[in-house]
Amino acid sequence: MRAEDEIDEEAAPLDDGPAARRRGEPPTRTCVGTRQTGDPDGMLRLVVVPCAMSPWTSVPRESEGETVALDVRRKAPGRGAWLTPMPQAVHGALRRGGLQRAFKRALRLPSEGELLTAIDRQLRGDVVEAIHLARRAGALRSGEGPTSQSMKEGACRLLLVADDISEGNHRKYAINAERKAIAFRKGLSGVEMGKLLGMPLCMLLSVEAEPFAARLQQRLDRWRAFHSAVAAEQAT
Repeated sequence: MRAEDEIDEEAAPLDDGPAARRRGEPPTRTCVGTRQTGDPDGMLRLVVVPCAMSPWTSVPRESEGETVALDVRRKAPGRGAWLTPMPQAVHGALRRGGLQRAFKRALRLPSEGELLTAIDRQLRGDVVEAIHLARRAGALRSGEGPTSQSMKEGACRLLLVADDISEGNHRKYAINAERKAIAFRKGLSGVEMGKLLGMPLCMLLSVEAEPFAARLQQRLDRWRAFHSAVAAEQAT
């Protein structure tokens, strides 16, 4: 079989770039690693860049040819490939040639470890961005008193506790949220959440309005699912 035939086999379709999305392309994409279709809001976009612009240590910028890069804002020009943020999709994209087939060219690809780390960083960045957006909209209350008041008023849509909160407090707030039918999630560390809000520490956060609560919940779930899947794979 010729190399070009191998590249064409079962290639996931590319998008036609940001301009095409503005024209209203169908809101589904095919993952280059698994060949499954899904909502692009839950996927990551990759584009081809010269190796001189490589973001990867495993692909030196002195290298000839092309590599791929994560398109964090999904606005990079040119055609893009889409990837589900799960380890098995990364394996399919790198080990089984999903990216090279999709772009129909030879590429110098990053190591799996580097791509997994970059995806984790992007997904965590999406969580940070969602918290920033909610704060700018005035949709947050932080601290035990304001958060409790938010729950009593029925304003709380998502109760977020710090990742390093004590087990006893975690249980207490989880039970309270369940009783009031409020979505409950662990967020970042208390120091990290505090930094985002301009304070030394934040262990408790109420998100009071939509779409901010749903967006933050979705991004947290996606990041934690990916993080857990990578950790489980590395433990085997």
